[in-house]
Amino acid sequence: MDELKPKSVMVTANAPNRVQEAKEWAVQHNYLYTEETAPAADYLIIFAEDRIGIQAIKKPHTNAFYLDYTTGRLGFRAHHASKQNELLAKAVGLKGKKTLSVIDATAGLGRDAWILATLGAHVILLERSPILALLLHDAIARSKPLETKVQLIHCDATHWLTTHIKQKLIKADVIYLDPMFPERSKTAAIKKEMVILRDLVGSDLDAVALFESALACPVSRIVVKRPIHAHEISPDVSPTYSIKGRANRFDVYIRSVT
Repeated sequence: MDELKPKSVMVTANAPNRVQEAKEWAVQHNYLYTEETAPAADYLIIFAEDRIGIQAIKKPHTNAFYLDYTTGRLGFRAHHASKQNELLAKAVGLKGKKTLSVIDATAGLGRDAWILATLGAHVILLERSPILALLLHDAIARSKPLETKVQLIHCDATHWLTTHIKQKLIKADVIYLDPMFPERSKTAAIKKEMVILRDLVGSDLDAVALFESALACPVSRIVVKRPIHAHEISPDVSPTYSIKGRANRFDVYIRSVT
């Protein structure tokens, strides 16, 4: 498992009514609270009036990044998403009027989970990074009315799957994995949010162990998102089939549940 705080991070609030909330969160997760706008840190978490964002301090001319599921490219995608045009929906088996329960065990920025919720699935997001969990919680709370279809849990996904799904305390139809693997190309253009994601979370070096935990759970389907030309997540288990897009593919593992 990568260290979850590879970069130095501080916390602030630029709205008086959120100062106490910001301080309590900082203490809870062992970060320093500051009143400085440009402290000696790599990133600054900002509790603003109506949202929570994160600013790259060493790039002061870039805007703070925050998650938003209702506007921009994701809002456009969600508005036009259908079970027919979304490869992700086909991969998880979301069709007809069936209510599908999906465990997104590598929540990350939560965008795939949001598309699934838009299309009618009930999604549980698992995220072990406290910073990403904070940004996810804030974005979900601002994204009514679909917030009722999404549940966020800040936890270690491998442990949670073992103690909740494997033990049948919670039932689910699908486990979805989109692990962050080491970047192979050093010259490829990477979006700002992906740079932040890699800085804060690192690579999921325990992705194979997470996949093996998913295989031990009583779910009928496991879906793993991979770059189009990447190797399978485990050399020991082949997918039942794959659904390919232009840049990514979804490896689908169909399981018999007893």
